[in-house]
Amino acid sequence: MKPSVELRHWLQSVYKPNVIDENQRFQASMLATLGVRTRFVLGGMTTYPGVGMTIGRLSTSDAAGAPAKAGLTGFRAQLAMRATPFAQ
Repeated sequence: MKPSVELRHWLQSVYKPNVIDENQRFQASMLATLGVRTRFVLGGMTTYPGVGMTIGRLSTSDAAGAPAKAGLTGFRAQLAMRATPFAQ
């Protein structure tokens, strides 16, 4: 088993819509992913199945230009395979 943690944080400059000036504000967004994967061999094929959970929020603006948040949450599943027909 191989655990993984991924953390992301970023700032965005947001300008008011349809306004040409230098006034801006900053919004912070974040994303965190926790996961685990493993490895096993089936014949000449190495398989890496993995699962994870992502949570976070995306800062954005609504139609009026007011600050708004959008949730980023979900499960992730992956299956990577590598063929090694001549491995010893």
